[in-house]
Amino acid sequence: MDDFLSDIYTILFAKWILLQEVPDFETKVNEDYTEIHFYNKHADIEIVFNPLNIIEFKATNTQSGEIEYYLHFQMKTLNHAIKLFKELTHYMKHIGESPTIKILLCCSGGLTTSYFAMKMNEASKLMSLPYVTEASGYNNLYYVAQDYDVVLLAPQISYLHAKACDILKDKIVLNVPPEVFAKYDVKAVFTLVKESLEIKKNQSEQKIPLPVMLDVEIKHKTLALSIFRNKQSIHVAYRVYDKNQEILLDNEVIKPIVNLQDICDIIDIARLHYPRIRYIGIATPGIIDDGYVSSTSLVGWETPERLEDVLTERYHLPVCICNDVNAAAVGYYSSQDQVSSLAFLFQPVHAISGAGIIVDNCLLHGMHNLVGEVQFLPLDLTEDKMTLSMSPEGCIEVVARYLVSIISLLSPEELVFYCDFIPHVLPLYEEMATLIPKKYIPPITKVDNMQEYILLGTMILSTTQN
Repeated sequence: MDDFLSDIYTILFAKWILLQEVPDFETKVNEDYTEIHFYNKHADIEIVFNPLNIIEFKATNTQSGEIEYYLHFQMKTLNHAIKLFKELTHYMKHIGESPTIKILLCCSGGLTTSYFAMKMNEASKLMSLPYVTEASGYNNLYYVAQDYDVVLLAPQISYLHAKACDILKDKIVLNVPPEVFAKYDVKAVFTLVKESLEIKKNQSEQKIPLPVMLDVEIKHKTLALSIFRNKQSIHVAYRVYDKNQEILLDNEVIKPIVNLQDICDIIDIARLHYPRIRYIGIATPGIIDDGYVSSTSLVGWETPERLEDVLTERYHLPVCICNDVNAAAVGYYSSQDQVSSLAFLFQPVHAISGAGIIVDNCLLHGMHNLVGEVQFLPLDLTEDKMTLSMSPEGCIEVVARYLVSIISLLSPEELVFYCDFIPHVLPLYEEMATLIPKKYIPPITKVDNMQEYILLGTMILSTTQN
């Protein structure tokens, strides 16, 4: 697009936004009209107009401090910009309608906490606090807690605090003091929750790039994208690497759904900053069969078109579409120099598993790119796989059988896994030892940050397969 037209469209878009009525939100604009804020007690919506006509949308939960919606795009057409703004305003209404902080109060059976939860909800309403509390028994804690921000453990199960913290790493997990629980001291609980939320808000997670231990030749700048679900949102993490594997750009888009246009917006932004990008790699859940993406479980992402062809034709650059767990396997393999064969297994919460397999220094694909789709293994389980994946004990049962099956077929030198519900290797190893002699079990490694391996592996696959 002509730069002059892009400038005009951006100015018109900013003025159009200011003419829109957004119910339940107040509006604030800075002096040069480069920042527009819509805000209320639930959320702060920030629209920023940057140089080169790059526009940012960001929605922050004002209580938790979490960014729940984020995207950026370069102005191309007014229709596209208006469509994205309408999507944002729809999400803004969702924030206003739902409680900001969800609290789960848990005891051994759920009965003794039900009354306390009721008192907390009554107090929240009277005090105009953005909290909603529900009670649950311990048996369902780990699966139910996925939809909550704060988990409170009653005194009778306070001894489980360390285990709950291990498994629910991204949640605030607190013990309710016995004297507070006995008196139903709602005010003391709210103070405890508020202080913990403030501490979490001020914490920042540092990303440490993985080293590339193997001799991988990267000749040009590469853009790597990873699409994944987190809670109710879909995230697209992306990075630009230079030929020395240094990270030049590291960012993320967060939306309720992701479609092809969102991916194109990210590629456009990355190429605007780094025009000499020569390779594009996209890691996604699902089966990648001859460039077609299926079985992703991500709404709006599956496409009847061959994704590689669509993007290659648009950008005239080689594009690699890869399975996310295959990318993780390549990323892990490239960050070590001890083994030439390994299996990387990903067991998500209440979802199907997947594996990436490397044998003799090569990633295995197979017909229809089906290698590693362990979901099709006919395992002998006590319950169905989806039910088992809702609890730590169930995940151990499923993952142990997947890994033993892989050992029986391929006998890799190392097993690697990522599963939020299995915080330690030992219980998994002990379960595997009931299925296969210990001498056949190779070293097992648990990783805590799968995205680092996915992005690194995507970068390597996109440059070595083209």
